[in-house]
Formats: sequence, C-alpha cells, structure tokens
Amino acid sequence: MVAVMVAINTDEIKCLLVGKESDLQLWEVVKHGEFWLIFVFGMFPLILMHFLIDNITNAYKNSQRDLVDGEKNRKIQLLDEDMIDLNSEKEQLTNKIKEKEEAINLQKIEVLNLETEINKLQTQIDNRYSELQNRIKAIYDDFRARITSGKIFTDVIFNSVISAYKSGFIRFLPEYYATEEVANRVNEIDRVSEPTI
Repeated sequence: MVAVMVAINTDEIKCLLVGKESDLQLWEVVKHGEFWLIFVFGMFPLILMHFLIDNITNAYKNSQRDLVDGEKNRKIQLLDEDMIDLNSEKEQLTNKIKEKEEAINLQKIEVLNLETEINKLQTQIDNRYSELQNRIKAIYDDFRARITSGKIFTDVIFNSVISAYKSGFIRFLPEYYATEEVANRVNEIDRVSEPTI
C-alpha cells in the first residue's frame, strides 16, 4: 500500500511539473520504479526479517536449552530442586499438623470422657449424701420423738407422783402440826413444786 501510494503521488508530482493531469491507473503502478524501490527497501526487508525471526525462534525452540542458555537452565534446575525441597517440607509439616490435630482430638475425647465420669461420680456422691442426710434426719426425728415422748411420759408420771404425794402429805399435816404451821408447809410445798408442775 505504501509503495502504491508513493508511486501514485510521484506520478502526480511529475505530471504537475510538466503541466498535465496524471492518468495513472492503479494496476499500472508496478511499471514505475518508485514502487519497486519502496517495495524492495521497505516491504522486502520486513518479509525477510519475519522469516529470519521465525527461523531463529524455531531453531531456539528445537535446540538443547541447556547448551544454548546454560546459566538460565542451571537457575531453573536450582529453582526446581528448591521447589521439590519446599514441597517435601510442606508435606512433612502437613503430616505433623494432621498428627497433632489427631492427638488434640483424642485429648478432647479423653477430657470429655473424664468430665462425663466426674459428673457421674458427682451425681452419685450427691445422691448418697442426700440419702445419708435423709437417714440421719430420720434417725434424729425418731430419737427426738422418743425423747419428747419419753419426757412427756416422765413429766406425766412425775407430776402424778408429786400431786399424789402433795395431796397425801397435805391431808396428814393437820394431824401433826398446828393450823398456822400447816399453812406454812402447804405454801412451801406449793412453792417448791410449782416449776415441776
């Protein structure tokens, strides 16, 4: 396209110099030297360069890279070895993490079992304590009831005995003492026996 445009413009300029109009047709540009000059020095080097670059690229791709570019190939090999080492370390660390997680899970299960056992023992202790407390309370209530009933029984007996003794004693006092002395002794007996009665 550039060669065609240059040929057309060159023809127009030449025609203007002589004072006539250009009648060059598009297919006639290949007859002009300008077209071939531009094509040879413009398009041809590009085509040639394209083929040269393509050949060089193919030759490099098909060549032995370690011979052509030994330093870069050595760096790539070192990076590959480092990558292998890192992958190995990663796998080892992953395995250790899995082992630790399994150990932690086992410890959690053991802690849960111990907590369950402790709760079970605590419930048993609470139940036994409650049962013992109920038994102790029953014994205490029974003992208290016995003491209370015994005390009431004793109080009733003592009061009956005291009342009988008092009434009998007071009945025979007038036979042995004067009326004033009998009154004093009855008052003394009432005073002494009041708290008990």
